[in-house]
Order: sequence, then structure tokens, then C-alpha cells
Amino acid sequence: MKFRLAIDSQSKKIRLSTIKLISPIKTNLLFTHPNNIIYKKENRAHLYNIFDVIFNHFGSSYKFIFDMQKEIFGVTQFKKNGLIDILLEYSKNNNISILDGNVSDTKTDIGIPHNGHCIFWGGSSILNKEFQITKREFGRHFICLQIQPKKQRQELYYYLYENNLLYKTFYTYAGNKPTYKIHYTLNDGTNINTTEERDNDKIDGKSIMYYPNFYFKNAFCYLITESSFYENFPPVEHGSDKIFFTEKTEKAFTAGIPFILIGNRYSLRYLRKIGFKTFDRWWDESYDNEVDEMRMIKIQKIISEISTWSLKKCSNVYQEMWPVLKNNQELNSKLKYKQTYNGKQYEYNEGEFINLELV
Repeated sequence: MKFRLAIDSQSKKIRLSTIKLISPIKTNLLFTHPNNIIYKKENRAHLYNIFDVIFNHFGSSYKFIFDMQKEIFGVTQFKKNGLIDILLEYSKNNNISILDGNVSDTKTDIGIPHNGHCIFWGGSSILNKEFQITKREFGRHFICLQIQPKKQRQELYYYLYENNLLYKTFYTYAGNKPTYKIHYTLNDGTNINTTEERDNDKIDGKSIMYYPNFYFKNAFCYLITESSFYENFPPVEHGSDKIFFTEKTEKAFTAGIPFILIGNRYSLRYLRKIGFKTFDRWWDESYDNEVDEMRMIKIQKIISEISTWSLKKCSNVYQEMWPVLKNNQELNSKLKYKQTYNGKQYEYNEGEFINLELV
């Protein structure tokens, strides 16, 4: 069997999540995807063989991190497919830990050190210079760019539609799914397709999947519909305690735009904890403390309130927000590549890929 993985030889770390099968089993799924073919029961021997090679080859001098920071559902799913139990077996003689995208302090005790971190901070900060926080004149009240259909996004759509607020929003939904029942792109005058962008929608050729575009300068408030909102989806052990951020939130800091965060409960509290500032001076952010439907109701109430403001008032309020927005933009840049692990910060290093072969 042949496989490859990334090794950071300088800091003596191996990211088990970078394992990629070469032969005889091949898959397009990442090793961090619980549906990877390697986790099927009939392939369990192959999985043990891979780990035998890695842990025997590098021994106790390395730290082994199963890094799934882009995901939040990992521990629950990997307990079901048996990976956690296998890692427990190898952790007896090796320094193994798990790192995922759930930044909540509450973690399930699985017998392996388990921490959370957001890898997206600073990801678009290279464009800070394109979004200088100065006086802005706005064409619409809101911007809300989305691809994948989700319950919270569908609920927001119906609210905007039924209250005649879509015309006040640069709006996208399922832009890459033209046959989907709710399909909006800016190319048809209502919003932007986030996977097949027009060249003039980009800044410095950066994909608007991960970078803000020019529309962020022309809207007052960003409606961030994060990947996770409701307690029971995606499933984690402590549903009400999960906090998960993606590039959707990170783009707000680079763009220098105020936002309403349609994400997990206590997300704003966490952002303030790590140094970001939010907007409770200008509207009610108590929605951050509410559960599910009540949180959505309070969010909708804020959207309704802001929609009544004149665009001139939006411009004036934006100027009042400059100190908050500048703080967020600068902090986001500083957090780029910074990881917090076991209470310590270290520089994030992708490592060098090497190929290993089981003889």
C-alpha cells in the first residue's frame, strides 16, 4: 500500500489528516471525511497498516495531530466509524491529539486531548488595502452571499422575500444550482454566483468563495449565514455548545463591514473573547444568547429595523463604526496562521508531503 502525508519536521509534528491513499485504494474524499473508503470495516486492516507504518517510522519523538479544523461534526462521526477507538489504541505509546473547528470550551472526554480552532482567520487579509475603512456611500442595506442550501438560509430567504427586502440586498442563493427552487445570482440582477464569478466581480483575481468582492463596499451590513446554526445540526456531542466559524465570517473583517451573525449561539461572545468587536452599540445583539428559533426571530427583528434606515443614515452610522471595524481588520491580519493548541500559540505550517510505502 502506498500513501502520502504532510510532515512538519521543524516542529516535529505530523498531521494525520493529510494522509492520502495512493494505492491500491483510491478516493477523492479527504482523510478527515468520515465517509472515506478507508473507514469501511472491510478496509480496517489497511487502516491499521497505515498507522503501523507511521507510528513505527516516526516513533515517540513526533506529535501526531488529527486535524479536521474545517469540520465541526468530526468527533461524533469518527466515534461511529471506529477511528477514535483506533487512535486510542495508538495513543498509549504516542503523543496523539485531535484538533477540530469547534471552538467551544465544552468538549466530550474521548480519552484523547481534543481542542478547537478556526483556521480561517486572516485568510483574506491580503486584500485589506482594497477595503480601506473610510467614508462609504451605499447602494443597498445588506449583502448576503450563499451557495449551499441550509435550513437557516432558507428561513432567511423567505423572511426577506415576504417582507420585500430582497431589493435592499445583494443576494445569492444556490447560485451554482440553476434548477434549485431558490436560485439567485447577481448575474441576473439580484446577486452573484459564488462559484462561476465574472472577472469584474473579483479583486486581484481572488475567488469570491474565500475573498470579499466589490459588492462588500456597496452594502452597509453583511448578513452572515454561517454553516452551522441549529443545535442539532451538524450533530456533535454537546449541540448547544458548538461554535463554528468559516471564511464567511472572516471576510467581514477584511471587508470592513458590520455584520449580523446567523450562526451558533454564543458566537459573538467568542469573537469578543478573542479580541474582535461587535455592534451592540447600534443594535440589539442579545440574539447571541438565544436558542434556535428565538435567535432567528431576534435576528429578523434587527434586519427589519435596519431596513427602515435611509442609506444616508447607514453611511453616517458606518462612520461611527470605524474604530470597531479597524480593530477587527487589524486583529484578523495578526491572527493569520496563528494556531492555539493546548493553551499555546504556534505558527501554522502545512508541512512537506512525503510518500510512504507499506512493504
